[in-house]
Amino acid sequence: MAHSTIAGKLDSDLKRSLRNAKLIYVLFYGAVGFYVAFFTVFLHERNFSGAQIGWLGSIPPLFALVGSPFWSALADRFRIHRQLSSLMAFIAGSVTLFFLITNQFWVMMLLVILLFFHRDPILSFIDSAAMDLSEKSGEGYGLFRVWGSIGFIVASYGLGKLLTNTPIEIMFWLQAAFLGLGVAGLALTMPIRKQIRPNIWKGITSLLSHRKTAMFFLSNVLFGVGISCVMFMGLHILEIGGTNAQVGLFFAAKAILEVPMMFLGGTIFKRYSYRLLVTVGLLGQAIILGGLALAATPTQIILIISTIGISFAIYRIASVGFANEIAPAGMKTTTQALANACIFGVGNSLGAILYGNIWDIADGHAILWVATAATLLSTFVFWWGSKK
Repeated sequence: MAHSTIAGKLDSDLKRSLRNAKLIYVLFYGAVGFYVAFFTVFLHERNFSGAQIGWLGSIPPLFALVGSPFWSALADRFRIHRQLSSLMAFIAGSVTLFFLITNQFWVMMLLVILLFFHRDPILSFIDSAAMDLSEKSGEGYGLFRVWGSIGFIVASYGLGKLLTNTPIEIMFWLQAAFLGLGVAGLALTMPIRKQIRPNIWKGITSLLSHRKTAMFFLSNVLFGVGISCVMFMGLHILEIGGTNAQVGLFFAAKAILEVPMMFLGGTIFKRYSYRLLVTVGLLGQAIILGGLALAATPTQIILIISTIGISFAIYRIASVGFANEIAPAGMKTTTQALANACIFGVGNSLGAILYGNIWDIADGHAILWVATAATLLSTFVFWWGSKK
């Protein structure tokens, strides 16, 4: 009888953990959706130049690059994942409200740095917890990550519609609520696997000393350069005659096919190697970016971007699995953090500077051609570097 009661409690705890993990993905990616879709539009309305927008998009990810391994290593070392992730989410949500009261470039830079330093590392904690729950429950990682896509779609499309007759500043109130209240609260319920205390610096050195791992991280940097073009897509759509509603629809369409892929793609991910899937996912995204570069109207752009969810879902799930596979003992969160930092830290930073200057001297089409080239190069680097 006692054994049955304990088993029932464990089953109940697992179900609650599964539900909370999926809700965290909804809220985290919903907050990201508000920011990614309309922050550059907000800055443009405040009369920031393309170069200034580029710098605001480039420097903060470098601090995220430092923040991700720092927070993750600290959590792995002292096993305080819940407390740190909750604290980071609360600070990130609080910081976002200060965007409402400044128009100064350097103050804006400081705020974005603080936001990135505390918000972006949370993803590594969420992904690591989801991988652990996936192993315990038998549910594929895609069944967790799909809720992030749903949150992103609803947030970006919903905000686009809302901005038809609502000031754009509402995005900051929504982001503050999603991060500072929702994610911060739920993070305290995340399951954390009991694991050995690692030697952090020895583990990082080991990761970077292997060709396969080093090339994976370099590929992530190049991929980050490629996908950072999205920060100028809102301005590009408006420049060629689109509306805020179409900007929101673009970002919603971008994620729409991620949903069925992550729900139904389990058999694909079990059948093929992570190496093949990452390569296919990267190549597919490069082809679609090339199509966007050729598109001449907002409608064409929205139709083309609606197909990217398939290749992005394949890439994202496989890359998280690949990072989990190559992680040293006790360093899964840190390895996920380094992989994410290469994309959203170094890669996004370099891309933002590059595209900000291109925007001032050319247009969105030129940005998209450069993004296509960067993603193609990322594909080759990963394919070559991951060979046995």
